[in-house]
Amino acid sequence: MNRATLYLLIPSLSLLIWLGVAHYMASQKEQLEKSYHTRSQLLARYHHLQSKWSEKAQKEAIKRFDTLLRLYHIQPQITKQRNKKIYRFILDKEKADTILNKLLNSNLAIDRFTIERQDDQHLSVTIGVTL
Repeated sequence: MNRATLYLLIPSLSLLIWLGVAHYMASQKEQLEKSYHTRSQLLARYHHLQSKWSEKAQKEAIKRFDTLLRLYHIQPQITKQRNKKIYRFILDKEKADTILNKLLNSNLAIDRFTIERQDDQHLSVTIGVTL
């Protein structure tokens, strides 16, 4: 090989290498974009399902709470505000410990919880629950 041939081969060889690398990078970019798109879709679905399941769990906890109140023959005064439900009821001191224990150990998302002493035998309880 003479010098003129070498001077022509080196730039063409470097051009071929550069084109190969550019093609490889473009294909990698497409694969990464597809992967990112599918992952973002899966993540969006996951967050949607998570919010649905947490709403469902909260509704089930509220149903269990209502059942607990009915079980102990407690008639709560229920008021609804935007996305909250506020329960007000009066407990006997004998039942208060078990009822409040079951209430606080449930999966209920409680926003507000107050207990006031009415007299020696009764407690007034206010519970705010997120809907």
